[in-house]
Amino acid sequence: MRVRPALFGIVALLLAVPPALQAQMPAPTHFESWRPPTSALLPDRPAPDSGHAPPNGSGMLLGGVTGWAIGWAIGAAVGSAVGCNGSYSGECGFGPAISGALVGGSFAIPLGVHLGNHGRGELLKGVLVSAAIGGLGIAVGSSIDDTGLWLLLVPVGQIIGSTWMEAQSTPKVAPANASQ
Repeated sequence: MRVRPALFGIVALLLAVPPALQAQMPAPTHFESWRPPTSALLPDRPAPDSGHAPPNGSGMLLGGVTGWAIGWAIGAAVGSAVGCNGSYSGECGFGPAISGALVGGSFAIPLGVHLGNHGRGELLKGVLVSAAIGGLGIAVGSSIDDTGLWLLLVPVGQIIGSTWMEAQSTPKVAPANASQ
């Protein structure tokens, strides 16, 4: 009685093949795609992905904070590994880790802001502003403040500066009635 399972298998294959072959057939080409009618009530707007949308403020801030956290973590790990030559003793201290964190944050913050704005601004300008704010913050903060408060103020300034520069370099939205 082994014929019955084999017969069921053959019947199942014969019933399964036609839908699979039909799915591979090309679609008919004589149908037009439907487009909604134009209306005087709806203004003409550029497509959202055309690069002419306004800057995304909340996305830029969220990207800057995320870039700061990731940049500081990776920068601190790399700075500690390079500055301490692989020996994690008490003699090395936090200096190389803090330096690495500040350098990593100077590049990761504008990258996060740029990605938060969907890549519409100019990344190089944001990196230059962030590096300038970081360098100025390190120079001024380390010479006048012994508490380390400048370590918190530098990334805040970098996020604000990178967000401002990204918003300034984002293409502006043209008015809807500019062509009339």
